[in-house]
Amino acid sequence: MSRALCALFVAGTLALGLTACAATGPGVVDDAAQPDQTSAPVPTSAGADDASAAAQAGSSLCQAGREADVCVIEAQDAEGDVTLDAYRIVKILDSSLRGVVTISGAQQVVVQGATIAGDLMLTQNAGLVVKDSTVSGSVTASGGEHATLVANTVAGDLTCDGARVDGNKNDVAGANACAGLR
Repeated sequence: MSRALCALFVAGTLALGLTACAATGPGVVDDAAQPDQTSAPVPTSAGADDASAAAQAGSSLCQAGREADVCVIEAQDAEGDVTLDAYRIVKILDSSLRGVVTISGAQQVVVQGATIAGDLMLTQNAGLVVKDSTVSGSVTASGGEHATLVANTVAGDLTCDGARVDGNKNDVAGANACAGLR
């Protein structure tokens, strides 16, 4: 194989792996790393006042993979509070979570196409994107460096504190305390 072709192959593989947050290395097939496609809610045993149970619930929903500091929750349906605070990267994609969802301290957070029947608490996350999601409670983005909120429906309040926030096409039923955010 020529060096140019090899370099293109390596760059393409790396880009695909980074884009999909692939949890397997080149040439390794890991069926456990694929999202659990389930139509029944995943029980989480987390109570409203039980922080350790909420953290355990978050851990059990994360897609298993080689990197322990990456959490991908995709196409999941779960009951109970969820806390995700031990991850460098957190992605919640096309999932339905019924309870308070708390994400803190991550370098990158993406919540897209999610339905959250509770509050969404986002604290001290460096980069944050919430897009095309529905939250029946309030959304709080505090601390951190930058947040982008686009085309979301929030039944409660939208609060931004300390992070630079951009976005548009958000439908907020409660108070909107995010300056310049529509």
